[in-house]
Parts: sequence; structure tokens; C-alpha cells
Amino acid sequence: MPALKALNTIFLISSKADNCLNASAEDVAKEVDLVVDSVGGETETRSVLKKGGILVSLTQDPSQENAQKHGVTAKFNTKFPTRENLQSLTELMAEGVIKAEIDSIFPLSQADKALEKSEARHGRGRILLNANSI
Repeated sequence: MPALKALNTIFLISSKADNCLNASAEDVAKEVDLVVDSVGGETETRSVLKKGGILVSLTQDPSQENAQKHGVTAKFNTKFPTRENLQSLTELMAEGVIKAEIDSIFPLSQADKALEKSEARHGRGRILLNANSI
């Protein structure tokens, strides 16, 4: 498993992340500007944000009490993207500023396998279904 974590770290750095954090590591980063929490639960309590930083939770409404206590902004991303949001993302992808990493593509008939892989949380990138391939 350590080799896999090392490969994921190399992947993140090659994706132009200034720093990356292995959430299971004992030593955690300090004083970061932004945390996007895609796990939820106890991860919110492991604050690595600097004062004025932003926590965006993708799984649950973060504690505003904790956010105030630490001098950070905490938001729950519940909005659906607008046409303008999607257009901006498309332009950034076309310019190579951001890259959508695809982990795997499954035919629609293997949707159960795609779900299994997603729920295992060991993929790196998007897991897609091909509706044209059965």
C-alpha cells in the first residue's frame, strides 16, 4: 500500500498541485489556503487551514461553530453547476489549465463493477460508463 500512496502523491504533484496531503499520514500539512473535503466525518476536525482559509465540504454541512473557532470559512457545496460554470471549465480544459483524469471506462453492462470500484475509493480520476458500449 505505501507504494500506491507514493504513486498517488507523484500523480498529484504532476497535476500541478503545490502540495498534497495524505489524509492518513501522522504528520499533516499546516497553514494551507484551501481544503476540499471529499471524505467527510472526522476529516473536518483535522484542521490544516490557516486563518482566513476556506473549507469546502462535498459530503456534509461543515460545523460553522468550528469554522468560527478557527477563523476560517466553511461551506457545503450543494449547488449544481450552471451553464456558465460548465463553459468556464470547458475552456480551462481546452487550454490545458486543468485536466480531467480518467481512471477507467466501463461498458454500461458492467455498471456494477464501476460502482464497486468507486465505492472502494482506490481509483485515481473519473470512473465512467460508456452508454454506447453494452
